[in-house]
Amino acid sequence: MEDVKKAEKEPVPEEAPIILATGWGSHWAEPDFLTDAWFLKKDAAEYFAGKRPVLLGFDTPYADNMENEQGDWLVLYGAGITLLATLVNTEKITKFKVKL
Repeated sequence: MEDVKKAEKEPVPEEAPIILATGWGSHWAEPDFLTDAWFLKKDAAEYFAGKRPVLLGFDTPYADNMENEQGDWLVLYGAGITLLATLVNTEKITKFKVKL
């Protein structure tokens, strides 16, 4: 949650599309792409669900911890959020606000 707050340069309005770009997509061809991928902790999933984005995209193959699921899928889908994964080349996004 602390990383999410640090990355938010200004408040994200409700119903805006959100892309979580960490650079993990550059690991696409690496053997650790699935095994060491980042995931959202439940408080972060709840935070994003509260924003009610029309789209939540991320550069990890899954939102939840696959070894110890926290219920992120239920939180995000329960909020009616469309998820888009796995994104690559997100490191090419250089601005906080962009048009999709």
